[in-house]
Amino acid sequence: MRLRRNVVVCLQLNSGVSWTQGLTYLSSDQLTSLVTLLLAVGAASACSRGTAVTPEVFGQWEVVGHQGAGVSAMSDSQAAAWTGRDAYFASNVARFHRDSCSRPAYRSQSVPADSLFDIGFRIAPRELGFTSGSNVRITEVSCEGKDWTAPGALIIWADPNRAYTVWDGEFFTLLRK
Repeated sequence: MRLRRNVVVCLQLNSGVSWTQGLTYLSSDQLTSLVTLLLAVGAASACSRGTAVTPEVFGQWEVVGHQGAGVSAMSDSQAAAWTGRDAYFASNVARFHRDSCSRPAYRSQSVPADSLFDIGFRIAPRELGFTSGSNVRITEVSCEGKDWTAPGALIIWADPNRAYTVWDGEFFTLLRK
């Protein structure tokens, strides 16, 4: 039985953290079995990231309010006119009012609230009910492998049934229907 020495296997976990395990003295059969297992795990992992289905956003949503983030390209009355607009997210479609994508991909992650709001939007996290120093869960929607430039392309989660999306300097509150 031929032995493989000092084989290093890196497995990219869903959390985005690399795990490295040094393996010593594997037989060819053991190495073949390990590689087969890792390929299967890697394929499953790839299916759960990037183009992954993110059921938390799936369903029908409605705009129920808005809040400006300092400088806005919309007037208050223009933003208020968005109340009642609908959004729908599923594995085969993402739609916000009249904008739609027939091949969406969803990517969720947790980001520092201060970075997202203070740096990204020049608004204090507390203005939307988030705590400074905490993490915020976001979902990014892409379309056909590219950035989707439409309202609803970024979902900021307040709780499982309430979220925000940003457009033209306004944070629109979405409620799950």
